[in-house]
Amino acid sequence: MINPELKSLIETFLADNKKSSSSIDDFLLALTQNFSIRSRRLYSSDAPNVVNEFELWRDRVIHALDRYYEQQRKLAILSIEFSETIRKFLHCQKQSTQSDIINFLLKHLQSHHSIYPVSDFEYLLLAEDIGSHNEISELSESIISAVLALKDQRGNFELDKFMNIGISVFPNDSDDVNVLIDFAQEASNHSKKIPSNNYLFYSSSLERLTTYQVTVEAELRQAFVNNEITLYYQPKYRTSDKKIIGVEALMRWVNPVSGEIAPLHFIDVAEKSGIIIEIGEWSIEHSIVQLREWHDAGFTELTVSINLSSKQLQDTHLVHHIEKLLAQHGLSGVFLEIEIKEPSFRNLSSSIKQQLQALKDLGIQLAWDDFGIGSTSLYSLFILPFNIIKIENVITQQLAENTAAQNQVKSIIAMAHELNVSVTAEGVETEPVFQCLKNYGCDDVQGFHLSEALPPEAVSALLIDTPSQDEVSSINTSSLSSEF
Repeated sequence: MINPELKSLIETFLADNKKSSSSIDDFLLALTQNFSIRSRRLYSSDAPNVVNEFELWRDRVIHALDRYYEQQRKLAILSIEFSETIRKFLHCQKQSTQSDIINFLLKHLQSHHSIYPVSDFEYLLLAEDIGSHNEISELSESIISAVLALKDQRGNFELDKFMNIGISVFPNDSDDVNVLIDFAQEASNHSKKIPSNNYLFYSSSLERLTTYQVTVEAELRQAFVNNEITLYYQPKYRTSDKKIIGVEALMRWVNPVSGEIAPLHFIDVAEKSGIIIEIGEWSIEHSIVQLREWHDAGFTELTVSINLSSKQLQDTHLVHHIEKLLAQHGLSGVFLEIEIKEPSFRNLSSSIKQQLQALKDLGIQLAWDDFGIGSTSLYSLFILPFNIIKIENVITQQLAENTAAQNQVKSIIAMAHELNVSVTAEGVETEPVFQCLKNYGCDDVQGFHLSEALPPEAVSALLIDTPSQDEVSSINTSSLSSEF
């Protein structure tokens, strides 16, 4: 396709050439001058972030591709489409639709990113100098979160599905500008099939993956309505006397046709689709209600542990929701533990720190889940308010035979205790492993060797059958007396 400006210049030259003796040299001079002007417009340091002509924006992408090809760096094309809901919202606000959306987008871009408005509600975004897919994800999530903030400000507007974002990446997907644009728009179209606001990276298997996600999400939403989602609880034992001191709430999906579906097959979809917020709130509420029942039954020191996803941790209503539930059921925050995996706090943003501190201010115990296998610095233990670290079961299960694992666990326990942080070991499946952990001074353990995850009534029976430390001592004393 010929650049419209170049085509116009050629047509003007040819028309003028009929009336004068202009030579090809004159034409090349005019073309050179035009290119010089365009280059200054495209690549000057004060070039605007909004490029209203597609060819100019496309040229900017081509120029960036040339630079990043030599430097072996990445760039991304984002195809962003806002729904009719946003049109109505902005119309009610009596704002200029396109300019308002552009200004909105500019707040979330760096100076070297640029936008081309395809229409009032479809935009192409060039994101340059990308270090990783995580950076693109964070950019997409910041745009989605900002629109969600509009929902918080204007609660009367229904913004459940207000935008979709498709992403293609150079050099992973292609080095051709047209192909990258097509791939980004294709990914955007696929993201429309997902009921909630989301972003999708282009993939050659996108059709299959999107269909799978849509199917699982639809079934999961129906399962939630049909009460197929339930909670099991895995007991946590004090290492010194094998007394049950708490339980971890674990989600189960019991499908009437397929049977029990492992969380591995649906938690990731729930997280990406956003339904994890709804399911998470339900899980927190039911765990607290169940804990209240156990306390009323006389197990007044029992704690319950709940897993939080990264999306839940970013939910601005989380702390208020938990505080309200604790008050409603007359429970202190000290009986609630919240487990968080490393990816949820890896970026150590100020909002994550504030959220964690707000939870701890309620008396809630914070546990660093799957400790020992991630990449986050141990410095996080100094600056984040964790009370507990949970050693990942992959490490625990090697204790009986692996010297390196033994040394690692001993070091973790010693370091944690120096920081006044308690240690729980997951995945305890044999007595030798349990004895190792007991000898190393590990505070608490859980795993199949002691108990698998159980429905609430089975946990209640186990609590009744498990003797307290005083009962154990009494039994031992009685046994010794009978021998003499």
